[in-house]
Amino acid sequence: MSRVIREGEPLDPARMFETSDRAARKVARQAGTAALEVVRPRIPRRSGRAAQETRVRVRTDIEGHHVTVGPSKNVAWRVKFVEGGTGLYGPRHKVIRPRHSKAFRLPGGVEVTSVKGQRARHMFRESKPAADRAFAEAFRSGLGEIDRALKAAA
Repeated sequence: MSRVIREGEPLDPARMFETSDRAARKVARQAGTAALEVVRPRIPRRSGRAAQETRVRVRTDIEGHHVTVGPSKNVAWRVKFVEGGTGLYGPRHKVIRPRHSKAFRLPGGVEVTSVKGQRARHMFRESKPAADRAFAEAFRSGLGEIDRALKAAA
């Protein structure tokens, strides 16, 4: 029968868990940033705020780290209309009419009693497959970083 003799202190499980968790969160954020770089160029730029306010969020709970790429609360209400359409092209399928006046005043002095709305531009939905591929690739390449962090902590 052979005996294994170790020198030094035994490994602290809490420290090992904390180190691996910190490294996993960092890898998840990096993978989310890779996905964001795929999504951001596909967002239409009228003022640029929707693209500027699209962020990566990493939420941690008992199940692990959950990564979300999407608009911040400041512009989410606008993005909802671009993503889903308005007027005839939106969920209600009705023209848009003014509530408190007889007509809309459009640029150039044109007055109209109703407008059709805008068609949906599914920027997030259409970029999801490419963003998922970028996320998976970045996450796979970052797994070695978690391993290196654990070896350094040991």
